[in-house]
Amino acid sequence: MAQSGDDVEGCQSVEAGQSDSASAPARVSFDVASPLPGRPASGKTDFYTPQTSQSRPETLSASLGVPPVSEIAKRVEPARDRLRRTSQLARDSARRALREARRRAPISLTWTAYAAIAFVAGVLLILYGVVPEWMIQRRLEAAPVDIREAILEIGGNNGAFVIQPTLDFTVPREVLQLPLVSYSASVNGFTGRIYFHRTEADHSVSKLLLGEFDCKNKLYFNTEEDVHIRAGGLMSVDRPENVQVMMREFVARPNITLSLEAVVNIWGRVYGFLPMALFGVTISKALTIDAFNGFRGNPIRLTKLLGVEANPEQAAVTATANIFNPTVCTLIMKEDFEMNIAFPDGERDVNPIVLAIMKVAAPMRVSPGNNSNRATVVLRPTKENEDTVKRFVAAYMGEQEGIMLAGERALPLPVRIWDVRSGSKLVETVTKDLVVDVDFAVLPMKFLSAVTADIVALNDLRGYSVFVNLLITNPLPQLVKVRAVELHAHHPDLNGDVIYDYNRVVEPPYLNPLHYRLEANQTKTVSFELSPAMEANRRVKAKVVSNMLNLVRQATQGMVSLGIDLVLTVEVGRGDGLVMPIAYQNHKLEGKFCVNALPPRSPCGGLPKNDESIHPRVINNYLEDPLFWS
Repeated sequence: MAQSGDDVEGCQSVEAGQSDSASAPARVSFDVASPLPGRPASGKTDFYTPQTSQSRPETLSASLGVPPVSEIAKRVEPARDRLRRTSQLARDSARRALREARRRAPISLTWTAYAAIAFVAGVLLILYGVVPEWMIQRRLEAAPVDIREAILEIGGNNGAFVIQPTLDFTVPREVLQLPLVSYSASVNGFTGRIYFHRTEADHSVSKLLLGEFDCKNKLYFNTEEDVHIRAGGLMSVDRPENVQVMMREFVARPNITLSLEAVVNIWGRVYGFLPMALFGVTISKALTIDAFNGFRGNPIRLTKLLGVEANPEQAAVTATANIFNPTVCTLIMKEDFEMNIAFPDGERDVNPIVLAIMKVAAPMRVSPGNNSNRATVVLRPTKENEDTVKRFVAAYMGEQEGIMLAGERALPLPVRIWDVRSGSKLVETVTKDLVVDVDFAVLPMKFLSAVTADIVALNDLRGYSVFVNLLITNPLPQLVKVRAVELHAHHPDLNGDVIYDYNRVVEPPYLNPLHYRLEANQTKTVSFELSPAMEANRRVKAKVVSNMLNLVRQATQGMVSLGIDLVLTVEVGRGDGLVMPIAYQNHKLEGKFCVNALPPRSPCGGLPKNDESIHPRVINNYLEDPLFWS
């Protein structure tokens, strides 16, 4: 429908299609300034005017008083092309920028993200891996570690150069606690190095590697309680010379210091459910433990004689001894070994004479506290050690005065132990050059229980005789036969004059050997016949009469006192045994004195009668008695 020019106040814009064809519709937009009659005002009215043969553009343009649409289209075409090209260039630029941004952004953003993640992860790993280890190590160095038990096994393992240590200890829970974290964890074994800290002459400390320790135990702990750990395994002896130094120091010094350095992996759960792992945690701890201190104040004490085996060359005495271990360490020797024993005399400390050889059968265990250990001491008398044996026996007996146990007053004897020998190369290696000076406390033994004397006025044609009766106990668990007697009697004590020398070999025709034999641990009365008128010491013969008068005066009171210096030569063992001297001294020995007209039926003082009669002389046909030859 055509509109009249009077109805339209002005035309603002006209858009035409790409073609001026009559069939293409034209869109015309008008701004309506005033409403048409009968219509409300609206800001803008769009409508289409169909291009028909009856409605041409020129007619419309002429009626509106504006240029034709085609002319307008021609005029705006260059501007529209420029706008189109500008828009296309903007779109292309935007697409290229977007493509470039998309191409570059993933790489840039990825590396930035990776770097940030790596940085954060590194910081977390450092905090996670270093801080706990640092805190634990610092605390462990200062923490008091309570060692309940340490076991050191030497030998076994088919001769391998390994030692089996076991350590049972407690660590305060504060050592493993972390801030705001509670956890339980375990260590599936570990491998570490054990060092010995040696103090040098200049007071500096050097660390000596003992060996590699391979712990096989799985260790458990948590932060809610103190850590109780028992770790055991094998330690390879990588430095035998260092182990030798450690063994010498352990025996001689009051304490030693050992340290362990190890790297462990800890597996656990935080708060009971969150998995946690600490890899490569380095731990190091030095521990000072008590040592034997040369057995000072705790001498090795003989406790019991178990048996004696003897032959003409040697006597093997098997006994038990008490060894006090002041340390927390248990030492187990799993191989047989033997060592030399010497009794230094002060002049030969550098190279003492061998007194005996001590043999110890495996296993020997020395636990903390008192231990009863068994050993066999083999005594082999030689010309070289004859004087040493006599000195040792006299020192064992100790100072005697009156009736008392042998060794009751004996001081601990200084004994040197050295030159350890074993079928195990490991034992010989770790004990090489080991020299131990220890105090040996003797076992008090009953030896002389009573002494009496019988004076017989009418004994035979020689006149009066004196029989000295000794109640003697054989302290050995083996037959002992007295083969010779050497006696020096002093009056009134050992500081007095020698009034009598008695020297006899127990053999026919003078003495009956059966009278002077004592079975194992037997107590028996042994009598010795004296002839003072004929055997008095010639050096003091002028004093014999006065000495005898003094003895007679004492006898009237029923007691006599003498100092005795006695050496008994005995044979230990049945058949052919070991012959050795036994020295005995008594400063002042008091005994009962009995005067008899004829030989008495029993010894003076009610001593038990000897089975072979009181008279110690030869009995008839004693050579036919098989006991004599046993």
